[in-house]
Amino acid sequence: MLDEKRSDELRQATVRLVLDVRREYLMCGASPLKAWDQIGDRMRAATRQSTGPEEWATRLCRSLQLGQPSSSTSHSMAALSVLLPDRRARGDWLDLIEREHAYVIALARLEAERRRDVREAEQAETAAALAETPDASLLGPDVTAPPTRRRKGA
Repeated sequence: MLDEKRSDELRQATVRLVLDVRREYLMCGASPLKAWDQIGDRMRAATRQSTGPEEWATRLCRSLQLGQPSSSTSHSMAALSVLLPDRRARGDWLDLIEREHAYVIALARLEAERRRDVREAEQAETAAALAETPDASLLGPDVTAPPTRRRKGA
């Protein structure tokens, strides 16, 4: 049986993998409105049919019709696999995911929202900094704007 600290560690590793799978799923054209439901359903099915995290991740990706995993997804898969070195730990993890699949999806959604909020705040900060900067300063200190030509007869 897993203690609470170990359960949290495995949940977080699973959340990272789910977020990477979701990103790939959305990049393949999946509906953002249905993605979480689809991933949750496929995650539960993979949990019931798998014996470990490698098979679970493969089934999850295959059921979502994803191609080869990205570098980020590959790292997440490997990181989760390393946390589950023996058969008993793998069984305990699968039991945890089966019991708490909705909670894992909820954690993944919260993390996705947190990342989006950080990204939007950074974009707003950059936009505000650019709005405060005069156009001439964007050219640099040694560059001046070319002189404007007057049209003949003007």
